[in-house]
Formats: sequence, structure tokens, C-alpha cells
Amino acid sequence: MGAQFSLFNQPKRPTTFEWTHDPVDQEGLAAFTHLIRAPDDPDRSPRPHGGRADKTPHQTLRRGGRETFMAWRSEIVATLGDGTPRTFHRLCVEIADLGADIGFQETPDFALWSLVDQGILEHTLEAPILFRLRAANAGQTTAPEPAALEAWVDHCEGAATDGSELEELENNNEDTHHEDLSAAE
Repeated sequence: MGAQFSLFNQPKRPTTFEWTHDPVDQEGLAAFTHLIRAPDDPDRSPRPHGGRADKTPHQTLRRGGRETFMAWRSEIVATLGDGTPRTFHRLCVEIADLGADIGFQETPDFALWSLVDQGILEHTLEAPILFRLRAANAGQTTAPEPAALEAWVDHCEGAATDGSELEELENNNEDTHHEDLSAAE
């Protein structure tokens, strides 16, 4: 683990965190913040002799459309159902033995943020970003279907090339997010 974690030899991370379920800035460098690993994040399993059977995991993650997207959402909710907050990297390793770098801007990433946008998950504000089920969703083991599901799936598959579908998705999710917040209060 060595040098990359030398930053974590600094003062201990607080044991209490500020949690939010509000969307975060994902423009520019801010888009990468949730990729930062925690010191206790697991490593991927060692590569077998001859390499992994799946030589193109990015392409594999893009296949399957709606089913793959919904499966990732369900796996994330089920994994977080034990009450232990996790980083995106840890979720990817525990669910599919892939690092966050492979899941970034792919189906796992979109599934994660759709759960945040829907108000099912909340996250910390400082790196490494931790995710957990919101108290209202504690013990939940399945993920409800998001509003604008087809727009999320199209976004996962790269169909939103001109930006209009993504803009529609963001507008729909803002409305859903506020509805979820008012329903939770």
C-alpha cells in the first residue's frame, strides 16, 4: 500500500461525519473526488496467471442496459444494507472485484449517483467519500426503480451524445429528489 497512503498517516479521520443526500458537483476535478480510497478499503483479488477472463470490463459494464443498471442499484443497496458505510471503490471491489477506476463513469457510477439523486443513499462531504443508506431506508435490500429510468440507462450506454437526454435526466431527478425529500419529512 505504501506511498499512496502516506497522507493517511496524518491525524486520524474523525469518527463523526457530516452526511448529506444532496447532489454534489461532478464537474471538472470534483467528479473524481469519490474515487479516493479509504485506508481500509480492500484491494482487488490478485490477478490469476494469464490475466482476468474479462479483458474488457468497461465494455462488459456497458452491456445489458436496464438489467445491468438495475442489478448494480440492487447490489449497492443490498451491500450497504448491513449498515457499514463504504467508499465507491470498496463497493466496486465487494460487488464485482473491480476497482473504482473501472466503475468510474460507467454503469456502477451511474447506479450509485442515481440512488443518491433518488434520496436512497447519503454521502459524506470530505474525501474519502463514504456512502450509506439513509436512515429512512435502513434495512432496505432492494432498490426501487428510479424516475427517468430510461434516461439513466441511455446515459449508461452513452446514448446521450448531444446532452439533451442528460439535461432531461437531471431535470427529472431534481424534481424527484425534492419530492423524496418532502415525503421523508
